[in-house]
Amino acid sequence: MTRYAAFLRGINVGGKNIIRMEDLTNSFCKMGFENVKTLIQSGNVIFDSESDNSAALEKKITISLSSQFNFDAVVMLRTINEIEAIIKLNPFKKITPNPKIKFYIVFLDTEPKMLHRLPLVNEKERLELFLVHKKDAFLLSSEVKNGRYGFPNNFVEKELGVAATSRNWNTVCKLLTLKY
Repeated sequence: MTRYAAFLRGINVGGKNIIRMEDLTNSFCKMGFENVKTLIQSGNVIFDSESDNSAALEKKITISLSSQFNFDAVVMLRTINEIEAIIKLNPFKKITPNPKIKFYIVFLDTEPKMLHRLPLVNEKERLELFLVHKKDAFLLSSEVKNGRYGFPNNFVEKELGVAATSRNWNTVCKLLTLKY
């Protein structure tokens, strides 16, 4: 049995692609997954599967969710072991915490073929992409105005040429507390 984390892109954002977490949990259970749990409303699901084929599981989940909820679902899947390795890597550990800076991990659907010299900076959105490691990118987001922060998804997708979904570093760390 393998423990996975599924990160859904673009659900419950701006009133679009609304999925209640109870419905999402039930959907994963109907697909035959076990020990299903969700974390916050942004589409973070952990579950157990007998399959160790991540690509096949991503496809199965994407097709099922797209059909059930009537929109094009995009799912980035990582094993819990991969999430633990990402947390252990922690490229933010050398950065002095500052309440006006948020740390983000961006899960990519494939390893990017276009790699630019890092860091990549978006001045308008106050984003800094400083590390790409396999299918994961790491960013800093600074306060833009009145507690609003730049959001990395569009920036990363444009610069790296791959589909992506972003999560706050604290959310990913908290996900591990739901492991079992």
